[in-house]
Amino acid sequence: MAENEIHIPKRLAASAAVSANPTKVSAVVLTAGSDATSIVLTNDADGSGTAVLTIKATTAVGTNVATFPKGLNFSTACYATITGTTPEATIVYSDN
Repeated sequence: MAENEIHIPKRLAASAAVSANPTKVSAVVLTAGSDATSIVLTNDADGSGTAVLTIKATTAVGTNVATFPKGLNFSTACYATITGTTPEATIVYSDN
């Protein structure tokens, strides 16, 4: 990722679009709530496309952090499908 790119943190507690545009994800932080949780990032605007990344967090671990120094590319858009009870996810991204 270029140094001059603007990195936007987006905090989610439920499934939602991260970006409606082509984007690069540089980090994902997933925190389990009262049970295990997961997040699936897909290359689309509604969660029906190709899964690009899946991360899980258990209540024993609490938080799972994944970083991508060169960025994880989403050529169409980026949607986050989140499971679990009271999870929190932060996705750091920049639109292409």
